Amino acid sequence: MVVVLHDVVAKPHGSNLIPQTKAQIRWIHRLLAIAGAVFFFLAGTPQLVQAHNSYEDSVPSDGAALTVAPATWTVTFAKSVPLASASGEVVTASGVRVALAAPRQGSSDKEIVFDLPPDLSGNITTRWRLIGTDGHVISGRVSFSVSAPASTTTLAPAQQPSPVPTETTVAAQPLPTETTVTPEPLQSENFVTPEPIRVALRLVNYAALVLLGGLLFVEYYLAKGSVTTFAARRIVRASTVALALAPLASFFIFMNDVRNTGESFTSAFSTAISLTPGLMLAARAGIGVLLAGFLHRALQQGEMTKPFLHRIGALFTISCVALAYGGHSRSQAVPLLGIPADVLHVFGISLWLGGLAALLLVVIPAVNTEQSLEAFTRFGRVAQPAFIVILVTGVIQSLRLHGGISTLFSTTHGVLLLVKIAVALLMVKFAAKNRQTIATQVRRGSPLSESTKAQLVRSSLFEASTGLVVIGITSVLVTATLN
Repeated sequence: MVVVLHDVVAKPHGSNLIPQTKAQIRWIHRLLAIAGAVFFFLAGTPQLVQAHNSYEDSVPSDGAALTVAPATWTVTFAKSVPLASASGEVVTASGVRVALAAPRQGSSDKEIVFDLPPDLSGNITTRWRLIGTDGHVISGRVSFSVSAPASTTTLAPAQQPSPVPTETTVAAQPLPTETTVTPEPLQSENFVTPEPIRVALRLVNYAALVLLGGLLFVEYYLAKGSVTTFAARRIVRASTVALALAPLASFFIFMNDVRNTGESFTSAFSTAISLTPGLMLAARAGIGVLLAGFLHRALQQGEMTKPFLHRIGALFTISCVALAYGGHSRSQAVPLLGIPADVLHVFGISLWLGGLAALLLVVIPAVNTEQSLEAFTRFGRVAQPAFIVILVTGVIQSLRLHGGISTLFSTTHGVLLLVKIAVALLMVKFAAKNRQTIATQVRRGSPLSESTKAQLVRSSLFEASTGLVVIGITSVLVTATLN
C-alpha cells in the first residue's frame, strides 16, 4: 500500500507564491467584510421564520370558562401540520385519560380539529402533540372548564326534604374531589429520549460524513492510495458504521416520538416512515449500509478505482441531500435555496475539515518531509475556495432563519450561531498561519525542515480541533429555536 501524491508542481516558484498568498489573505478579509455588511443590511428586515413550528391559538382557548361542553377542539399553528403525526388526548375532571381520534384539517393546513367526547364537565385538560416538517416533536396543553349540567346542580336542593338525607350526601361527596387528580394521568406519557443523546447521534453522523468526505477528496485529488492505508481503513470502517447506525438509532427515537400510547410497533413504524423526516432517516441508514459495502469491496481489492470513487461520491451526495431534506433546509423559508445551500455547506466542510483530518492522519505520516510541503501546498489551494463556499452558504442559511439582528443576541439559536462564526474565524486564522509558513519556506528556497513540518502539523491540529467544535455547535443548533 503506497501513497502517491497526484501530479503537483514539484518546485513552486517562491516569487509567485508569496504575493499570491498575501493577496488571498487580503481577499478573504474583504469577503468577510462584504458578507458582514450584507448580513447587517438585511438584518433590518422583519424576522423571516422561526426555527420550529409553534402553537398560536386554540378554540376553546386556554383558561376559557364555558357553559356548554364543546363538540370539537381546534388548534392553530404557525406552520403547516403533517396530519399523520398529530395526536391529542383529553383528561376529564374525574382524572380519566381519553385518547382522541385522529384530527382532520381545519380551514387551512395550519389548523387541526379534534372531536371531543360528549358531556364533558368540570375542569378539562387537553393535550396535543405533533412532529414538525423538520422532524422535531412539539407538544402543549390547553385547559378550560365547563359548567356542570343543570340536572346535577338542581338534584341536591330537590332532595333536601327527603327522609333519607344520607343518600344525597353520598351522591354529592365525590364532586369537589374530582378535580384534584387531574395532573396525574399526564405522567404516563411515552419515554422521551434525552436531548444529549439526540445531539450525540447528530454529532457522530456529521463527524462521520465529514471524515469520509475528506478521505474521498484526498484519495481523488491529493494522494492516490490513501484510502488503502491502515489508518484510512480504520476511518472508513468507523465512518460507514456510524453513517448506518446513527441514522438508524435516530429513526427509532423518531418512531417513539410519533408513537401514541398503546400503539403497536408496526403502526408506529408505518407512521414514522410515512413522514418525510422519518423516511430521510431510514434512507440515510440504508445509504450508510451501501457505502460500507462498496468501500469494503474496494479495500478488499486493494485499490480505489475511478468508477468506485464515482459511485461512492454519488452515494455520499445522496446522503447529504437526505440530511438537508429531512431538516430545517426544507422546513424553513425558500427550501429550493436552502437544500442545495445545505448540501454545498456540508461539501465545503468535508473538503476543508475532513480533508485536513485525512491529510494529517493518512497522508503526512506516509510521505517524506519534502512531499509534505507539496501536500500542504496543494491542500491549501482547495481549502480557500472551500471556505468561501462555507461562508456564503452559511450566510444564506442564517438569513433564512434570522431576519432581525435582535434574535442573534436574545435567543439561544442566535448566540450559538455567533459562537459558531467566532470559532470558524479562528479556523481561518490557523489556516492563514499555515499558508504563511509554507510561503516563508518557499521564499527561502530551502527544503522543508522537520521543525517546520512539526509546526505545520501543530497548527493544522488546532485548526482541525476548532473545526470539531464547529460540528458540535452545529449539532446543537439543529434543535435550538428562535423563541
